[in-house]
Amino acid sequence: MKAAMFYRRKEIEIIDIPKPEIGANQVLVQVKSCGICGTDNLIFNGLCYAKTPLTLGHEYSGDIVEIGKNVKHLRVGDRVVIDPNIFCNKCAFCKIGKAHLCDNLVSLGVIENGGFAEFSVVPDTNIHKIDPAIGYDEGALVEPLACCVHGIERAGLEAGDTVLVTGAGIIGNIMVQLSQLQGAGAIIAVEPIEKRRKIARDLGADLLLDPSAQNIKAEIKRLFPAGVDIVIECSGSLEAQEMSQDLVKKGGTILLFGCSPEDRRLALSPFKINHNEIKVVGSTNNPFTHARAINLISNRRIKLKPLISHRMPLEKLAYAFEIFGSEETTKIVINPNS
Repeated sequence: MKAAMFYRRKEIEIIDIPKPEIGANQVLVQVKSCGICGTDNLIFNGLCYAKTPLTLGHEYSGDIVEIGKNVKHLRVGDRVVIDPNIFCNKCAFCKIGKAHLCDNLVSLGVIENGGFAEFSVVPDTNIHKIDPAIGYDEGALVEPLACCVHGIERAGLEAGDTVLVTGAGIIGNIMVQLSQLQGAGAIIAVEPIEKRRKIARDLGADLLLDPSAQNIKAEIKRLFPAGVDIVIECSGSLEAQEMSQDLVKKGGTILLFGCSPEDRRLALSPFKINHNEIKVVGSTNNPFTHARAINLISNRRIKLKPLISHRMPLEKLAYAFEIFGSEETTKIVINPNS
């Protein structure tokens, strides 16, 4: 089979390897679509750890083509999406219901081979069936949607809240939609790329701001003198992350959701956070939120197709990383079996 093997910073090669064999509690998935996310990009650029050599890719969908002898709830031919996070179920965090913080977490596409290949071996516990009416490319976006569902819960959004989303890429535009579903009173999207701002407008943003042409602090102060209730930072930009403390109102919440290098440090004001009772929260992975994400897609509560800008074969993966994050892109999906 063909697989995209990542060796080191900016070095990926399409190689032929034997089709993997499965164990008793595993399934073999023929990968139909696999998205590139910010974590993949950080790994590709040497800014985030991955065990190498490795097949990257953790946002993927496909069809089951083989099942292990102990697997009873799945069938060959099932259309499925993958939860890439494999928990140990033994550590202290797993035992208190916080498996996404597992001390021994193994992630497909980071520690074990992932979805940028024609086939992928997946534990049966990490498989979710989807309706055949859901396209494979939409299916590949279940994983980031599931992460956002967890994130919006961490933000504590309540009906009527004013929400500021910084960065209107794939994640930001999912957050815009989830904020609308949660009953946000107003949604502001901050994004320098016009194409992405237009998508945010079409998906529910009430106000669009361009940080390359506008003073965001001044605009927010003019429109919302007390600040906004919630800032959802999705860009991963150092400037946007630090600016969040000046945009949120007293008693408000900042959700740091965008991907960042492990060694980044922020200049936050402890006085401002303390004095104004600002809550700064993080959000990682997708603890048991895949089923709800699939439900949102199945019932057309969330629009994902407008977020996909490029579909490419596996052979163009290196090029996809080259253009990742550029003005022409939103979500790039790779179709290994196209």
